[in-house]
Amino acid sequence: MLDETDRAIISYLQYDGRMPYTKIASVRGHCLAAGFEVALACDLTIAAEGSSFGEPELRFGDGPVTLLMPWVISMKKTRELLYTSGSVSAEEAERLGIINRVVPADKLEEETQALSLKLSLVPPEVMRLTKKPINRTYEIMGLFEALKTNIDYRRTRLEARPNVA
Repeated sequence: MLDETDRAIISYLQYDGRMPYTKIASVRGHCLAAGFEVALACDLTIAAEGSSFGEPELRFGDGPVTLLMPWVISMKKTRELLYTSGSVSAEEAERLGIINRVVPADKLEEETQALSLKLSLVPPEVMRLTKKPINRTYEIMGLFEALKTNIDYRRTRLEARPNVA
């Protein structure tokens, strides 16, 4: 059973397909756990050199909130990163397809703004008509059902944990 927070996550991701705007994540430093999930949910991600990405939750007895990673990178690498609570450098994240590009740290804002300007030249209706079939493809492949299932599994794990004071 989905609670209000879970429904909000799913609704946000479903709403994205109807949204004519492109979401850009601009990352400097450690992008972990929920921050990593947000970056994965964005349309495009630019990261500064020296940044890192990962899901350390298993180390603390929890798991990822949405589990978007296997929809972005390979199943094998997803398993390695989750099972080991590992992280990857920005350069490795780019190679894996987690992010779009790595830029020098002192150029992050400039590069993000340049990309934003480039995207702003596309009419919103054209952007919406481009995003919608991309997102629909993932929906047909089962993305939203997989997200709901992971949220249910996560809730079951959390409810089974003893209360620690």
